[in-house]
Amino acid sequence: MEMTDARQYLRSFRIKESQIQLKLQQIQRLKDRLLSTSTTMDQEQVSHTTNVSIMADTITMIVDMQKEADMQASELLKERWKAMGFMEQIKPESSAILTARYFEGKTFPEIGKEKFITERQAQRKEREAIREFQRVLDRNEPIEAR
Repeated sequence: MEMTDARQYLRSFRIKESQIQLKLQQIQRLKDRLLSTSTTMDQEQVSHTTNVSIMADTITMIVDMQKEADMQASELLKERWKAMGFMEQIKPESSAILTARYFEGKTFPEIGKEKFITERQAQRKEREAIREFQRVLDRNEPIEAR
């Protein structure tokens, strides 16, 4: 088993956040569709068996997807706490750069502007911070993963 790559590990947080956001958007679309279906039903004077079945299936889907999103968000939060524990083991400046880049999604120009450094310096500092963070990850890698 290979060791965890620091950059990939940090990027995974943004990917997981995006996946959760996508799922929440899907849930919202289903809720909107459910609302429009129920509004239509209120105005109809016909048998609602088909619509009721569709509504029940949609509600079940919403509940299942919400549970899944909640579980993913909970796992992400646990993993983030773990990552923040690793961040405490590197220099504060390095931690701040990695947090801005990977948890807040800031670009190098934005980081540079915030830190009063050039974009190139921000990139260099990020590479150094990644190396530092990699050493922490390597020290904390579970024995069976080595």
